[in-house]
Amino acid sequence: MDKLHQLVVQQLGPRSLQNDANVLAAYLRQIQEQRQLMTRALLDATCSNDDKDGKRIMVRQHQAALTRLLDSIYYYISIHRSTSWQRPQQEPDLIMDFYLQVEENLQDVMIGLEQHFSEFMEMDKPLPFSYAVLARKQLALRLKEVDWLARAPALEHALVALIFRPVRELINNANDRITFRELFYHRDLLSQLVQLTTLDLVPVDRFSWQVHYILQHMNFNTLEYYLYCTERIRTKLQQYKKLTDRIACLKWFIREVKGIPPGMNGSGLDMTQPPVSRQLLRWLEDEKQYLQELHAASREARILTNLTLPQLTLLVRLFVDEGIIASTSTEQVLRFVASVLTANQAGAATGDNFEARYHHPALATIQSCKATIARLAARLQEYEISLHAYAG
Repeated sequence: MDKLHQLVVQQLGPRSLQNDANVLAAYLRQIQEQRQLMTRALLDATCSNDDKDGKRIMVRQHQAALTRLLDSIYYYISIHRSTSWQRPQQEPDLIMDFYLQVEENLQDVMIGLEQHFSEFMEMDKPLPFSYAVLARKQLALRLKEVDWLARAPALEHALVALIFRPVRELINNANDRITFRELFYHRDLLSQLVQLTTLDLVPVDRFSWQVHYILQHMNFNTLEYYLYCTERIRTKLQQYKKLTDRIACLKWFIREVKGIPPGMNGSGLDMTQPPVSRQLLRWLEDEKQYLQELHAASREARILTNLTLPQLTLLVRLFVDEGIIASTSTEQVLRFVASVLTANQAGAATGDNFEARYHHPALATIQSCKATIARLAARLQEYEISLHAYAG
């Protein structure tokens, strides 16, 4: 590695390099020899049983050295291009060809390093400039393979747009540095999406959830995705009228999110933020607790009656027919009564149960209600007698 560094820094600079085919060929052979030595050392490390700390040190040394060398060659190419106008156009540009071959040889080693030793690399170090150009091209090709997701009927356009936005920005902002973590993350995410679209193993009704599975497994923890998920869950909850059904829906989401395993390396799109699954679980648990408390409060606020459901329904109808309860909708009245009264019957306090018994009361129900009203009349007579006695 030291010999390669000395060769690139001291002898391959634009001011030191001779525009001679034989000299350039000799230099290129030395570069190739050093590349083979580095490749052999990496292969030996792959087969060895050395401790992980030793491998990590070796890999990071190679990573740092290759980054310096590739950036040096990138700088040499930039300088050479800026002075190329001085060369007659008809002459072949031997130096440029040489630099590009050197760059390709060094990039080959970096590719092998990240393919076989990515777990030992320094993830937050920036890619060499020329390597970032290759990375952007690679990501752009992967992105084209999953472009059809934008037309998938099972996915909302808003979801597809927020999935692709970070990688599009990374590809298009050519002046921004890319870290190895960003490269690995976006490449792995696109690979999983490509696999999902090509295997055709997911039923249509589960396709959208499988995409969410991948995003949460890969910890796609953007604020936009978190807000998208919470908004869609709220919309889902609105489909249920009963608090108990909403609570059951939240429990289902909690089970599903908990069942998604985290990625192998514990990485994510934004390492400064907590995992998206943890954020969603916290929100789901808070929503569930709120609805449970609301449900408990609504149960405590109800008035218990000893009337059976048919009796209560018939009495409500009497109040409506006599104008004691003024309403624009029978259903509205029944649901209101169901929300504040609990009949002496399991599962009775629902508007649907009231509605089923409202229009066609049984004869036994009518007779029992007549007896109840007779008792009420007798009770009122007692009140009247007591009132006269008190006044006298």
